Amino acid sequence: MVAVIFIKLLPSSNGNSDVFSKRAKISLREIGNQLLLANKDSASLVLPIKRMDNLRFEISFQNKLFITPDSLVIIVKESLQADYFPQNYQVEVLRCSDAEVAYSYEINEDAEKTIIPCASRVLPSACYTVEIQFLQEVVRFDNRWSILILILLVFVVVEIYLRKRTIKKEQAKRTPKYTTLGSFRFYPEQNKLIKEAKEIALSKKECELLEIFVSNANQVLKRRPKFRHLCFQAA
Repeated sequence: MVAVIFIKLLPSSNGNSDVFSKRAKISLREIGNQLLLANKDSASLVLPIKRMDNLRFEISFQNKLFITPDSLVIIVKESLQADYFPQNYQVEVLRCSDAEVAYSYEINEDAEKTIIPCASRVLPSACYTVEIQFLQEVVRFDNRWSILILILLVFVVVEIYLRKRTIKKEQAKRTPKYTTLGSFRFYPEQNKLIKEAKEIALSKKECELLEIFVSNANQVLKRRPKFRHLCFQAA
């Protein structure tokens, strides 16, 4: 029941996707702004960021601009350093006139898979769009999942403790009751007397007498009146 309640409270995948999209658009707009500032352009606009699909976004500009690949790499990297952005992504610079790729590169957490070609070649002034394709989704561990797991672990520990206590009680019930008499163990229910590892079988009468002595330790016991007057000193 606790698990079901917490799962109901967790945000849906659509909700997470919308939050990611909003954050991505903010960061990508800043990338566009930095590219314009690199062109010494503080007046023209970065047009609305377009979400092409779940993990692909497009940055477009009001006016023409030139793009230096090495500056583009640095600007994008600094803008996407937040932990809610995947660190594996591809960047493509497309010409507006024919949608051909003027420049592209790939960043990967595995440095050997990172590809940044011709970083020093400046793209001449023209109308460009910049597309960023994230190559994976970031799965963030929600704090509510941590709480859920902690609660479940507590339940498991409590369950194990209760089971062990129940088992001990059952074992105690199954363990024959005995009375310690020096080096002897007397088991009245099983009619036996055990000395350490040695077991002594008792007759019914011997067992009855020993049980009387044990229950009246260090007391003088008299026979019943119908028997002759003999006394037993309980051991």
